[in-house]
Amino acid sequence: MSEDIEATLNEMLLMSENILRTIEEVRKADNRKRELEAALIEATLNKKSDREITQELENIEASLSEVEEKLKTQLKELSKKMAAIKDIYNNRIKESIGEIREIARAGKNA
Repeated sequence: MSEDIEATLNEMLLMSENILRTIEEVRKADNRKRELEAALIEATLNKKSDREITQELENIEASLSEVEEKLKTQLKELSKKMAAIKDIYNNRIKESIGEIREIARAGKNA
């Protein structure tokens, strides 16, 4: 395997790990959002002050939107890398097929 492909695969692995970390962040934020929604419902039922809960809930929703965009960007980058690896692989296959055809033609002519 050439160094370029190995470097690209390592880069893709790091990108995948970053994506997994981002997904974990989203999961934690979503869990916190659910906790806050439950607290907001409880506060409303108990007629407690819900200002802080509402503010934190809005902050988490904004954060989730940012993380979603970050995740989309990371996935697009990973997709581009995968396409590059696919192109390299396909080109090598075409080269190999061409070499095999040349060998086969030389065998027929001999």
